[in-house]
Amino acid sequence: YSPSLQNPQVITQSPYHGDFGVDANGDDVYAMVNGNGIHYVVLNTGEVVQLGNAGESGWQNAHLSCRNSHLTGSCFYSKVDGDGLGKVNISAHSPKFQAWGLSRSQGGGYLSQPRASVSPSGTQLVFASNWYQSSAVNAYVVRHLGD
Repeated sequence: YSPSLQNPQVITQSPYHGDFGVDANGDDVYAMVNGNGIHYVVLNTGEVVQLGNAGESGWQNAHLSCRNSHLTGSCFYSKVDGDGLGKVNISAHSPKFQAWGLSRSQGGGYLSQPRASVSPSGTQLVFASNWYQSSAVNAYVVRHLGD
């Protein structure tokens, strides 16, 4: 909506965990993760793009981070169920999922959920884990140096 709080734009009827990002075309988007996978809304057109779930389950407690300001066109996810960390292209034409590793987080409630956050370069993810309940919840970094 406008600065005077007029003409609100509803971008989704069912808000899920998400983050602002930039798609492969350079458009601002709001990307979201829900129980079925990842989708996004192109903010200037309202177009909704379903990216899917990479054939995996466990998206109910997933987290999405698109703060990679130097590597636009992708977002990064972490899942509790299914234990996954990875990257997804924010593109209607090539929604490629790329696994980066496992969070090894299990049980323990919200604090032990990975909740990954990406670095501005898009090469590092920081995430929480209780390492399969064998330790206190700690922060870990996984680095990925290439496609």
